[in-house]
Amino acid sequence: GRLLQVTGARSSQHASDDGFVHIIKDMTDLVGVREELAHKQEILENVIHSLGLYVTVKDAEGRYLLANKAYCQRMGLSESKLVGRIDKDVVGATIAARWNTADRQCIEHNDGLVFEDFVEVNGTIAKVRVSKRPLHNSNNDVIGVLTISERVD
Repeated sequence: GRLLQVTGARSSQHASDDGFVHIIKDMTDLVGVREELAHKQEILENVIHSLGLYVTVKDAEGRYLLANKAYCQRMGLSESKLVGRIDKDVVGATIAARWNTADRQCIEHNDGLVFEDFVEVNGTIAKVRVSKRPLHNSNNDVIGVLTISERVD
């Protein structure tokens, strides 16, 4: 079947015109595209959350846009409590300063970084290998940073 959208409006081109203008638009393809995008988003979310790695995405100002379950558990926060916050709110000023420097370097040089770091969160210290990559929009402007890290100790 087809999905049609019907809209109508009173015609006002002539004072004596009492008619309606009806517009019929076939929405079938649009619904299919939306369903396909939702399916792809679900697959990507499953991949991100299934990795045994810590994954985050931050915008160019350093605000969290996304964090996978492993990262949220490590930080002791739900994703909804993390999104919109900055590192200083999550890990304190010392660690945040290091992470912000790395993020800025990644953005300014439009290049990835790989390094090891020690992170203390909620009283535990972990050695992690960190990989940062700039994220780009369709115009190839850097719009944020993807960070993937894993414990190495």
